[in-house]
Amino acid sequence: MTATVPETAAALQEWFLARTGTRDLGRVELTATDDAGLGLAAKCAVAEGETLFHVPRPLLLSCSGRLPAEIKAELARLFPDMMENDSLALTVTLLYECALAESASTDDPLSSWAPYVRALPKTSESLIFADFEILGPLASLPAFAAARSVSDALDSAFTNPAAHGESLGEALARLLPLAATPADLAALRARFRWAYAMVESRAFKPIPTDRATTVLVPFGDLLNHSSLPANVNVRYRWARNGVEFYAARAVAAGAPLIMKYNDLSNADELLYYGFCERDNPLEAIEVTLPEPTGAKLLVSMKRALLINGPVANLALTHSLTRDCRDAANVLLSLRVLHATTADLAKLKVRLNRAGAVDVSALDLQPVVFGLGEANDKEAYAAMAELARSLRAMFAVPDESIPSEAARIYVQELAAIVDAFVEYFDLKL
Repeated sequence: MTATVPETAAALQEWFLARTGTRDLGRVELTATDDAGLGLAAKCAVAEGETLFHVPRPLLLSCSGRLPAEIKAELARLFPDMMENDSLALTVTLLYECALAESASTDDPLSSWAPYVRALPKTSESLIFADFEILGPLASLPAFAAARSVSDALDSAFTNPAAHGESLGEALARLLPLAATPADLAALRARFRWAYAMVESRAFKPIPTDRATTVLVPFGDLLNHSSLPANVNVRYRWARNGVEFYAARAVAAGAPLIMKYNDLSNADELLYYGFCERDNPLEAIEVTLPEPTGAKLLVSMKRALLINGPVANLALTHSLTRDCRDAANVLLSLRVLHATTADLAKLKVRLNRAGAVDVSALDLQPVVFGLGEANDKEAYAAMAELARSLRAMFAVPDESIPSEAARIYVQELAAIVDAFVEYFDLKL
């Protein structure tokens, strides 16, 4: 449902036009909806390859040029490893701009980025803000486990004293403009986490080896995301004079402008952005098969195939996806995992004269077509047990799921397991 564009977004547009010296946004316009929030749409029909809008370099907020030299030098001296992290360095830069924007009146801000800073969301849907104590069975799922890890790392970076005795939080309280810096460390910690979430969900990082290209891009960060190729109609290119956004294909007037932020699984989307897509082709479940057991020689032979990796198909770790593109390799690996010495002889796995396992003459055909009825029975039983354990993991009570995005995440994981079960016609 269409919503009213907030005043802060309208002020952002005025600021953008004034700083770029243009009268209007040309081929794009601001939009607002209840479900997707702020976004951009095509104001008119746009042909493939045509420029939609351009963000000049002076409007890009980077970690390399905005912090005053004395603050940058002091933080680099006290926390060299942290300030080498582009995301953390840009987080500190954004905190500095926020402090400046709030240190003066709306009409006379000290930060030239004040309209941009004020238009940023006041809260984040990122999972790093989840209450991990009440997640229950969700806590073990990949996105939530990763969020807990990131959250703990942020708290550790902010709170724990460095070798010189001062924590990053204490240093920021001392160095940032005091008038708008929260008086207590708990409030500053909340602001620090918010700024990190803004950077991780909005920064462009097109050239990882060039710190100057890890930037916040006003207006560019209003483009919404999709991992589904059919939905994407915008791309961008980095140029010496800024960032140019152009039509990846013909775009009809009024159509939402959608880009692909990066290769994001649902876990990535939920972790950093707070949303999830159905049918995301990049969503996967990483499964790890058990280590080989048994007689020492037999284990050595299996490890030579499954861990040392003469062929990519055989491994202990696999990715399960909705299209089951790696599913057959799970079966092949389980056949090897449950193989006898006689079975491995069919694959031409031997010992050389030095007593080491030799797979130079490896023949995969027997494992592809089956090593025998007994082996297949064990392999399929192991697959069924794997599917049962995954189903149990994703059988989360509805009342435990905190948001619609988290519900989609759990449902999509369960759908991958269902596809795996159907692919092999497993009887659970």
